[in-house]
Amino acid sequence: MAGKIEPDMIIEYYKDWNSDKHGKRIHRRVLRHYKRLKEGRYLKKGMLAKGHSGERAIPIIEAIITDENTYESAVNVPNDGIIENLPQDLVVECPVTVDKDGVHGVKWGMLPKNIAAILRIEATIQDLCVEAILKKSKDIAITSLAVDPNVGSFKIAEKIFTEIKSNSNYYDYFK
Repeated sequence: MAGKIEPDMIIEYYKDWNSDKHGKRIHRRVLRHYKRLKEGRYLKKGMLAKGHSGERAIPIIEAIITDENTYESAVNVPNDGIIENLPQDLVVECPVTVDKDGVHGVKWGMLPKNIAAILRIEATIQDLCVEAILKKSKDIAITSLAVDPNVGSFKIAEKIFTEIKSNSNYYDYFK
C-alpha cells in the first residue's frame, strides 16, 4: 500500500492492531486457508502462485531512486529504536516511510508489556535456531525447541527433533 504520507494515516491504520476485532480477522483468515488446503484447492504442482506475490521490493527501490516520499505498511527493518522495549538488534516488521535516504521505520514507542515479553521469547528462540544451525549443534537445536512455550519440555523437544530429523535428509549435519 504505497502512497503519499499523511501524518495521522499510520496511527489510524494501526489503531486496532491488537484489538479483539483484529484477532478475529486473523482467525477467520487462518480458518479459510485451512479449509482450502483440506479441500485440495491449492496448486498441485507447487505452492507458488502464478500471479504477483504482493512483495513490495520494487516499489520501495523505485521510491528510493525517485525520492517519492512514500509509505509502506509493513517492511522488515532493524529495530534501531522503533520499538523501545525490544532489543535493538532485532529485525521488526513495521510501517515505514521511504525516500532518497532509504527506508525509515515509524517509531512505535513502547509495546504493551505482555506483547513485548512474547516477542522477546520468540526472538530468543529464533536466535537459538540460528546458533544451532551455524554450530551444527543438536543440543542447541533441542534447546531452541524446549524453550518454546508451545513445547515446554526437553523430553518433548527431543521427540520433536528426532521426528523432524527422521523425515528429512537435510538435518544430517547436526552433531
